[in-house]
Amino acid sequence: MWINTAIAYNKQVFAAAHELYHLWFENDGEIILKTDVEETDSADSISESELKANRFAAEFLINEELLLQEMRTYGVDKNKIGIKDILKLSNLFAVPYKTMVKRLYESKLIGKMKYDELMKLSNEQIKICRNRLGLSLPTPNNKIGLNSLIDKAMELYERKK
Repeated sequence: MWINTAIAYNKQVFAAAHELYHLWFENDGEIILKTDVEETDSADSISESELKANRFAAEFLINEELLLQEMRTYGVDKNKIGIKDILKLSNLFAVPYKTMVKRLYESKLIGKMKYDELMKLSNEQIKICRNRLGLSLPTPNNKIGLNSLIDKAMELYERKK
């Protein structure tokens, strides 16, 4: 199983949980994780299977009870929640910003108006705020890690395989 390490770390985590759904609950045999984990606002363009996988990933990664506990721990008031709180929570749970906003809405911790307001923010605005808070994500370095692949290849060569 492979994860594209060129995408943001939080998207790698979400992709892994998304694909875990497919492995556990479907028999299509897909084991290579998707590289394109873009968040879409339009459910029309996503199949029912993909929607279920997204739903599973969100609930798997952001358990509602644990979310409430972390909100209490970090003093996040659901009546005054803003982008800074969302970014802190998304960092804690290692999920994309929009995933956290959707999960807060689904858990009825924010209303529709607040949801719409938070979802309208551009990726650039989110990135600027994340940097101001010092909540940067690990950046991909585009290096290919071979781990022990070379050693295994040498062992096979030495055994004349």
